[in-house]
Amino acid sequence: MVTGFGTGIAYTGASGGAMRDVYLGTNDIGVLLDSTTGTHITHNYIADSSIGVFNRASDNTVVEEVQMSSNDEGVRLEKSTGVDIDFNIIMDGLIAIYLDPESIDNAILYNVMFRNEANDINLANGEGTDTGNLLGYNECTQGIPAHVCLGRVLPSGERLTGSKGADESVERATQTQPEDLSPEEAQAAKALRERIIAGGSQNQTST
Repeated sequence: MVTGFGTGIAYTGASGGAMRDVYLGTNDIGVLLDSTTGTHITHNYIADSSIGVFNRASDNTVVEEVQMSSNDEGVRLEKSTGVDIDFNIIMDGLIAIYLDPESIDNAILYNVMFRNEANDINLANGEGTDTGNLLGYNECTQGIPAHVCLGRVLPSGERLTGSKGADESVERATQTQPEDLSPEEAQAAKALRERIIAGGSQNQTST
């Protein structure tokens, strides 16, 4: 349990490293990744901070299965490449996920975002093949650009890493209605959501 600091946990100039099952609350920055590569932030609970996870000039970070609540910004990327933001719940803040114009070739997939006052996803550099940032299968309602919460990555399962070659393009489609899931897909999504929520609750209880 790490609470009440300017920065709760910091990785600076690090290669690799991992953080799991940690509760961070009422810090200015929950987790700072500064000039790192290959760091994994998984299955943690971060609340009541200015920034939950601040990924600055850091590449190939994984932020996965983290529950974030009441942070001004859940995840913030600056000058970052190859970051995977997957399977997180981000709620009751101002902005759930923010990418600055110099963050490219990142992936934002299978996140649940709700009750964020400003927006759920904010891509300052826009969305498209020129940035290489891939989004899909996220549950959210408000984004910048406005359509980022509706986009799907196609073809499915082929380009989930956020990287692309110089002569490749990312095919996208925009859905205007929610996708109908099969009973098996709906059950799997429900089980994943419950597992993430249960993990956050366990972190709170254990501390």
